[in-house]
Amino acid sequence: MVPAAAPGVTVTRVAQPSGCRAAGHANVTLDEVRLPATAVLGGGQPLMLLVTTALAYGRISVAWGCVGILRACLDAARGHARTRTQFGKRLADHQLVARHLANLLTSEQIATRVCEHASRCWDEGSPEMVVATVLAKQVSAVQAAQGAATAVQVLGSAAAHEGHVVERAYRDAKLMELIEGSTEICQLILADHAVSMPAI
Repeated sequence: MVPAAAPGVTVTRVAQPSGCRAAGHANVTLDEVRLPATAVLGGGQPLMLLVTTALAYGRISVAWGCVGILRACLDAARGHARTRTQFGKRLADHQLVARHLANLLTSEQIATRVCEHASRCWDEGSPEMVVATVLAKQVSAVQAAQGAATAVQVLGSAAAHEGHVVERAYRDAKLMELIEGSTEICQLILADHAVSMPAI
């Protein structure tokens, strides 16, 4: 553990990140930082175990955050499609818009179920917890990014205003695919797990 106040540590806040602005993004520079041996984490545990365990908490948090993004997008898109009219009928009554709403609902349900499974594994201390949280993060982040883009499509220019819930969701969802392990890293972890699974 490196204390932020240690000599040689510089933390510079990122003033206006593209998404997840409440997270407190910062650049951290370490310049000849020296620490005592007691600062080493894990008491001799393998580094990979420490990293995956520490990241599991962040990944499940991100995954549930993505569920929140999807619920907000579904709510905004549904509300807009019910009240906005085009060509003499509600947007919701146009088949292609209805398809978008169906896809949003599907994405929200998929993300919710995979997060529920990961949370059960966490609560039960299951040996599958790490893989379940990686799966939840991967599935939920991809669904959130696609779902936010779909919500923007339904709302059109109404979603283009700074501060609109869907505008924010669109920015945040993309970063959810990157933090706590990018989609590519999650795919590699899941692929390793798939290869190591016993035959059915």
